[in-house]
Amino acid sequence: MNDGDNLMCIVKKLVGIIIFSVSYPTFATEYNPFETDCGNISVNEYFSNYQVYDLNMYRGSLQTEEEARDWAGKGAIVKQDMFQIRNIKISNPHYEIKCYKPFIEGEVPLPSQRLSNFYGVGIERKRIDILYVYDPKLKRETPSTQFDIVGKELWWLPNGWLYKLKTRQDNTSLCDDTEMAEFSCQLTNKKYVSLCESPEIKMLQYKYGTSGKVELVYPNQYEAPIKWQPFESTIVSFERGQYKYRIDSQHKGYVLFVTKGNKTIYSKQCKRVF
Repeated sequence: MNDGDNLMCIVKKLVGIIIFSVSYPTFATEYNPFETDCGNISVNEYFSNYQVYDLNMYRGSLQTEEEARDWAGKGAIVKQDMFQIRNIKISNPHYEIKCYKPFIEGEVPLPSQRLSNFYGVGIERKRIDILYVYDPKLKRETPSTQFDIVGKELWWLPNGWLYKLKTRQDNTSLCDDTEMAEFSCQLTNKKYVSLCESPEIKMLQYKYGTSGKVELVYPNQYEAPIKWQPFESTIVSFERGQYKYRIDSQHKGYVLFVTKGNKTIYSKQCKRVF
């Protein structure tokens, strides 16, 4: 690789950091003449684990479609003592809900007053409800990120993309309430394989089994980290003793293989649930 290629790689990494650090085009947290009463809406109603079920581009973006869609099916943790979405992780976050009257045709709000409907997102709404998330360690008035509240869903709008999140069904992964599910699929034997990231140990774990009994967890504290390659034909692989485990991405879905030496001793289709 020559110096030009090295420079290009550095630039791409810096752009990626900027893209994934920016969470919303503007923050309407200062005085806003469009602000209105929220009624009885409570932050507690939205404490849950979420997963992305739909996404689309709503304005120009430096983020490619492939990069955006890599996050389809992944999730977020919105809890009283923990918040996590992509690279934003906050312990003991502060939440605030504010509500706004939608703009009407002919109104030109200031940049600091622009909400998602200004960009054509959810223009049929009669009120724009926003959940703001603050990191108390930063000691600033600007939120770390924000979501539009639409019914029981949260809409996240970073970098020109709209991600729609709904509460995660507990039976679709083996990850617990404090973990982020990066991937989960159901085998033909009705068991699950899940890749779970814990904010505490900052390690991706492979789990196999059912919600009532997790039969295998990898790695432990003495084992090598998992190789997670979502764009490769083998998305995850690891070894334990004489056994090798891998999940392959194939034309019809995913397949879990377990081999011992050169012999495949286990092979099952795995339907991705998120």
